[in-house]
Amino acid sequence: MEDIGEIITGTTPPTKDKDNYGGTRLFVSPADIQGNRYVTTTNTTLTDKGYSLGRELRGGTSLFVSIGSTIGKVAQIKDSATSNQQINAVVPYTEMDDDFVFSMLENASDKIKKLSAQQAVPIINKTTFGDIEINHPKKDEQTKIGLLFSDLDNLITLHR
Repeated sequence: MEDIGEIITGTTPPTKDKDNYGGTRLFVSPADIQGNRYVTTTNTTLTDKGYSLGRELRGGTSLFVSIGSTIGKVAQIKDSATSNQQINAVVPYTEMDDDFVFSMLENASDKIKKLSAQQAVPIINKTTFGDIEINHPKKDEQTKIGLLFSDLDNLITLHR
């Protein structure tokens, strides 16, 4: 995974400081990833103060739930956001297509999930996640493949 993008594990601003919460900034948690490709709203939002305490993710970043009962769920953000520590984000490098990376991560989700440490709460750590290899073509081919999958996702959404 490290060869396709920067891996960023989220953080949670201190919850005791109520000035961190209730703003307009997106703060993604596993509860916001429920079979939807794009996360455009979140259950919890941050103020600018709370947002500044997190690790900003650019639009196009893919998100992978890496702990708990929803491990393996995948989504993508359209606009900048931060996430909590239950999510490993993949911020694609410039030679990688954002939509292609999402599609490949979604396709590899079950394989990655099987690598999680089997304990009371399943977890896949950042190192193991980063060591996963995903084969990929050159960027122009990635873009075509990513657009195809994006169009399919949109068509499925319209039919629902």
